[in-house]
Amino acid sequence: MIDNALGRHEANIVLGYYIAIFVIGFVTNTIVVIIFISSQRLHTTPNLILFSMSVCDWLMATMAKSVGIYGNARYWPTVGKVTCDYYAFATSAIGYASILHLAALAVEKRMAVVSPMTNSFNGRRMLVIIATLWGFAILWAVFPLIGWSSYGPEPGYVSCSITWYTTDHNNVSYIICVSVLFFLIPIVTMTFCFASIYHTIRNLSHEATARWGSDARATQETIRAKAKTAKMAFLMVMCFLFAWTPYAVVSLWTTFGDTHRIPALLGVLPSLFAKLSSCYNPIIYFFMYTKFRCAGKALLYQEHH
Repeated sequence: MIDNALGRHEANIVLGYYIAIFVIGFVTNTIVVIIFISSQRLHTTPNLILFSMSVCDWLMATMAKSVGIYGNARYWPTVGKVTCDYYAFATSAIGYASILHLAALAVEKRMAVVSPMTNSFNGRRMLVIIATLWGFAILWAVFPLIGWSSYGPEPGYVSCSITWYTTDHNNVSYIICVSVLFFLIPIVTMTFCFASIYHTIRNLSHEATARWGSDARATQETIRAKAKTAKMAFLMVMCFLFAWTPYAVVSLWTTFGDTHRIPALLGVLPSLFAKLSSCYNPIIYFFMYTKFRCAGKALLYQEHH
């Protein structure tokens, strides 16, 4: 286990980092939530997942990163177990919910492309799915609070999370379960979905050109529109994995490997890097989701006229 605390200078840098990502995450995701709520054009069944994901990112800023600022300003070991447990629970629940939403988004995009005629995602069913994702995520985040594993300070005392560094059966069994349920299975699911989307779009494009030649323009435009939304979802998935995979790898190494060989900085940086995960989706929406960008511009225009 890496249990040495950061020096004062490093701790101040971490505190400044927390403040920066809190401000960025809060402001950008508040704007996203307002745009989704305000624009009737965005009130579609597929967008329910995107809206719920935006709520995930907004909650991560307001309910978690704000507490992270407090913990780093006060020094985590002195803030008390209740605050540490709350922060770890909030980040775990919202993090679990985020990756489940991404997996659901990948499945929805696959159904829209591969089998659009049998896509039965109506609004009510989508709301039930989203509620189930949230309930499942919260349930698994509650377990360490009631005795299955536990929460505690992370290496370097930069935040609190699951106690990855203990090797007793109670902790290891929980870590294995969450690693499978909230990392391995979602990754396999998303990989399958996006591979299937790529294969289907490529075949549809070739078939349209072969069958109609130059008259295939309308079909090609439809295919490109579906491909664009799939690309946006794929980019969101890749950014999430880019942010969280180093943390997952180091955490599992901490649990199952030789923890004494982990450099102190390597134990701290993945945790800080993962905190960025709630900041990039608004950027992706703006640059890759044309309807969202237009809705944002329309809302801004209304505010000034």
